[in-house]
Amino acid sequence: MTIEQLDALRGYCIAAIILAVLAIGVAALIQSATIQRLVRATAAAIGGLAGLVVFVMFNFISGWDEYFAAKAAGDVASDYSGRRQAAARVIRTLGEMEVSTLGLVFGAVSLVLLVVAYTQFRALRKP
Repeated sequence: MTIEQLDALRGYCIAAIILAVLAIGVAALIQSATIQRLVRATAAAIGGLAGLVVFVMFNFISGWDEYFAAKAAGDVASDYSGRRQAAARVIRTLGEMEVSTLGLVFGAVSLVLLVVAYTQFRALRKP
């Protein structure tokens, strides 16, 4: 795989993590406790696995530093205003982190999601 293809995979994995966290929050609106736990467990498992993929990509595949430096050359985050400017600042801050550090952040998020999935699956098995 090329670094551009890995970049697309990274984007999909980060989207899966964000959607998993959203699904965990939305699960509180479900009336049935069993379905609620099942949704939380499934979402956390998917998000945890996606986080592990990002962790492995950032920590064990070289070339990300150069790739992000090349992408930063065309930075247009200053063109945004309001809420978009705040989001652009968060993305810029994450982009200024070193790739291995950013990988560790996703690794920690992955571990938390996998622990949530484990506890929810265990709660499903109890009568």
